[in-house]
Amino acid sequence: MEYTKGKWAREEVNDTMICILAPDSITGEETYQYIAEIDPCCDERFAPDEIEANAHLIAAAVNACASVNPDNPIAVAYSVKDMYEALQDLLDEYQITEADTEINVSSNWVKAWQALAKAEG
Repeated sequence: MEYTKGKWAREEVNDTMICILAPDSITGEETYQYIAEIDPCCDERFAPDEIEANAHLIAAAVNACASVNPDNPIAVAYSVKDMYEALQDLLDEYQITEADTEINVSSNWVKAWQALAKAEG
């Protein structure tokens, strides 16, 4: 199975529909092809902010996974939880905390702690 490569984006089509787009490989980076439409019907089950957030989530998730493995971003998506837990286990095993990021510890431990903190929001 092959996915549509390139940086995905979102675009508001009208008041209720948002589309996920990717660069069109035939015409180039200037135009985009539709990947998916988020159209929650007109029954107002979804708030406009929720529709927007869903579109951003889809595009951001694909772009993040593709930045790690452009040839197989789905493999990254399936391994994110395992990578997160492994990194958390390492930090716990070596007892690296936020306080350690402010003193003289290896920059790799600081980067690891900062990556988990970023993932946790």
